[in-house]
Formats: sequence, structure tokens, C-alpha cells
Amino acid sequence: MKPYRKAICTYSIYIMLCVWGGLTGGLGCTQAPEAIEPIRETVGNQVFFRASWDTSSTFYHFPFPSDLRLTSTGGLDIEGFPNDAENKLVANLLGILHEHKGAPLAPIAYFQFQRPLAPRDAKKPVLPAKDAPVMLIDIDPSSPLRGTMYPVVATELPLDDYIPAPLLAVGVYPGVILWQQRTYAFVVMRSYKDAEGKDLGVPKVINQLKAGVTPEGTWGATLQKTYTPLWETLKKEGISVDDVAAATVFTTGAVVSENERISSAMKKVYKPDIEELTLVSGTHERFCELKGSMAVPIFQQGTPPYETEGMFEMDKDGLPIKQRDKMIPVTITLPKKPMPEGGYPLMMYIHGSGGRANQVV
Repeated sequence: MKPYRKAICTYSIYIMLCVWGGLTGGLGCTQAPEAIEPIRETVGNQVFFRASWDTSSTFYHFPFPSDLRLTSTGGLDIEGFPNDAENKLVANLLGILHEHKGAPLAPIAYFQFQRPLAPRDAKKPVLPAKDAPVMLIDIDPSSPLRGTMYPVVATELPLDDYIPAPLLAVGVYPGVILWQQRTYAFVVMRSYKDAEGKDLGVPKVINQLKAGVTPEGTWGATLQKTYTPLWETLKKEGISVDDVAAATVFTTGAVVSENERISSAMKKVYKPDIEELTLVSGTHERFCELKGSMAVPIFQQGTPPYETEGMFEMDKDGLPIKQRDKMIPVTITLPKKPMPEGGYPLMMYIHGSGGRANQVV
């Protein structure tokens, strides 16, 4: 077959396929789709955002705390926290930290970057604003305060035995307490800048999450599910998602309600009585002084000063089991004037570090 006849035949077959595809809804004569631009990192000083953090050298390779860094029981996963010097006090604290479910109500988040960051005064608050370089925001879909921002403080921490360089610490402003069992996010914007005054970079994984693309790996879907409420909240509040350099999503624990539950239950069981209450001799110009003693339950395991043990043993209802009783001295003072109609105001003074019971006097 001559070349031109071969070309005509090929073209005719192509036309027939196009017509047939149009009639049947099958093949269609459409233009080839445009190539999808792959999602890449944003060049610059980037936060560590990796799935491995279980050694002392990698503990901060993913922001902490995070809903992605929890134990099977809901406690904070502190596996790998840098304690290479085996400090006993630090080891004891780490030993109990995982027992507390969720993040604290006055949290601090930690972000490790590749290079030093722009200096910032840790005492100067960063007030809530859409253009703030760092922020704390309620992103809980069920929260009536979703989108609410809170003041924070932020600074790069100095290098020591427990802190790698450079590590950015961002905390809620002192005095601000978050709601329990609610999901929040600490967000670091590119405008926080590095030590050279340049905008921060962004890892590829974070850019994928922003674009709604599930990152590679076994944790990709979990990452996407965890961070989706953040992007939705930022967009709703008119905050640029593209300008986010780093973020961590965390849920606070039920500290308040749990302590209230334990306290209410214990008060029904233990009702200490003051014994041998007597008037102290001597004269006080404005008040009378009385002294007595009282047996109080001790729930801590071990013996003071609890260099070992010191924890509660819980029963099946999640209440501390009494270990023993201890007799303690009690001092009471009463004003030397008529009691007001609403009663005297009550102030309690407890001294547990070796002082005297009448030290309040």
C-alpha cells in the first residue's frame, strides 16, 4: 500500500472511532488532558515533619503534642524523649506522663526546624490576628467556638541536653486555659521567618495535605483526616492556607471533669474529724488560736519524700486506694469580733514541706 493511501485509511478509521464513540458514549474525541503539576516542597527553612520519632535524636522530628502521637490508651506518646544523661527526675516524670490522656489545658507545642529562626521575645504575646506569624486556633467541628484564636508566646529555645537546635516553642499565653476535650491547632506561618529574614519553607507532605492529596505511606490517610478540620477552619476564617509553614493538631484531655469526679467520690468516703481541739494559752489581740489533730488518708504508694513510687493505686472504679492514715497537727484561728451574717471567710493554709502547723499564725 502506498504511503498516502495508508495515511488516508488510518485517518478514516480514526474518524469512524470518533463518531462511534460519540454515538455510544464510549470513546470520545477529546483533547489530551493537561499534565498535572506535581506537588513539591516550598524552598526555605522547613519544619521536620516525619513519621519516625522514637529515638532521642528524632523525638522532635514531628511536632509535639499531636493527636498522631498518642499511646493505645490515649496518653501522650513520649517514647524517645531525649534523656541520654538518665536524669532520675526526668525519668520519673516521663514514667507518669503517658498516664494522662490528651494534651494539657495550657499547652506548649514544639517544632524543630532545619536552621535558626527569627528571634522573638518570649515575654511578648502574639495577639490573635489573621496575619499573625503564629497562632492557636479552635478547629473542633463540634465546638461552638470553632475559629476562635487565642494569644500565644513563642521563641526558639536554647540548646541543652533535652533540646535540639533549632527548636521553636509555642505556648498559650500564661493565664489562658483551653476547654477540655476539644481539638485545637498551633499554626506557624511562613511569615514567622528564619534568622536571615526569609519566609519559611514548607515540606512536601504539608503542601500535599493543603491540596487535599493524601501523602504516601501507611500514615497518609490518618494525616489527611487529622489535618482536614484545620484547613477548613482557616479558610472559613479568611486565613491563607498557602501561607502555613507548620502546624500540629491536638485534643485536650478531660482533666477538670476527671479530677471533679474523683474528688466528689472521695469526699463521700473519707470525712476526717478534728480531735483534741483546745485553746492555745497566751493572748492574741485580734484572734483566738486553737490546736488539734486529725487523721488523714494517704493514697501515695511508698514513703516520703517519695524518691521512688509515689503513685496512686486505682480500684476498679478509677479511685485511689488508701495506703495508710497519718495523724497531722491542725491550727485554727477565729477573729475576736462578732461573726458577720454571712459567716467568717475561710482561708486554708497547708504546709507539707517540713514547716510547723502554727506557721500560719
